[in-house]
Amino acid sequence: MACSGECTKLGEELAQIVAEAVMEEGCDCLLYSGGIDTSFVLAAGREAGWMPRLVSTLFPGAADREFVLSTVEREGLDHVVFLASPGSPGVEACLERVLRVLKTIDPVEVAAGVASCLALELARRVGCRCIATGDAGDELFYGYDFLLDKNEEYLGGWLSWVLGKASYSSKPIGESLGLRVLHPLNTREAKKLAVEAPTRCKIGVSPRGERVGKLLMRCYLESRGWGEVAWRPKTPITRGSGVDALFAHWSSQAGLGEALEACRRDGIVLPSLSHVYLYRRYRSLGLPLPPRCPEETRGCPFCGACMTDRGYCRFCGAVVLGGGEVSFHGGGAPILDEVRRSCGGRL
Repeated sequence: MACSGECTKLGEELAQIVAEAVMEEGCDCLLYSGGIDTSFVLAAGREAGWMPRLVSTLFPGAADREFVLSTVEREGLDHVVFLASPGSPGVEACLERVLRVLKTIDPVEVAAGVASCLALELARRVGCRCIATGDAGDELFYGYDFLLDKNEEYLGGWLSWVLGKASYSSKPIGESLGLRVLHPLNTREAKKLAVEAPTRCKIGVSPRGERVGKLLMRCYLESRGWGEVAWRPKTPITRGSGVDALFAHWSSQAGLGEALEACRRDGIVLPSLSHVYLYRRYRSLGLPLPPRCPEETRGCPFCGACMTDRGYCRFCGAVVLGGGEVSFHGGGAPILDEVRRSCGGRL
């Protein structure tokens, strides 16, 4: 059986924590994606009598569309959705807001921020006073695919980092819009439960035999009749909302020449055409580049900014993997080799 009584009970305890948070904070809206995290928040709140307005962002081809619409129909809740397309005025306005607020050109981080911004802007327009999100579910309850095969030592270090340093972009983006954003899965009580819950109730095996994270949340959803959502695979926000369509749009607006100019002028290596486009937009807003890291061993091999202690560059999205291999959140046509050959890049 995928769900033990222990894990289902922990899911129920977390649901009570979440429900109390959204009710006590008076949240009247939920940023709803149709995924495990936002479905858990919704199911938990509904059991306590919460009746939020659901707010979503969907681009063409959004993988989460069917889950969003089926939930809206089943629950009978008011739902507003931003149907977006790359290059539209609303998307462009949110792109500039995200660049200003987050100060990053990581294509995946920016694209996810744009999806959140569009929903949050819509929430503000329709009168939401407080909007809940599903942020922190993946981090606290091991929802990311790369965590599923890690040992206890690694997972303990990951959780310690999350508790001390993880942040979620929807809050500062919402604040920039004058909107109160609540992360009910990231309250003090939810964090305490995440620490106390055993790994076997976070990582387990689905009824289809697949290894999955957030097991206690999935078990709760299944026990409340949300089986179609409970065992769905993890879908990144960029694919779920369809916002990864932005990568092709950004790439089509940039060229290798710009990357070479940035390398020679600013000493920064832009590894994909999406990076090139976002760098141009970032600089056009007069935003500052991050300072060069004084510690050579911590400097990002692409942009020179200090990386986190987990080997991630918050500015450009580079990741240093085990063994020193460097990866990046590309989100578009890679041009790293051409830049290195033509500009004598840092790698």
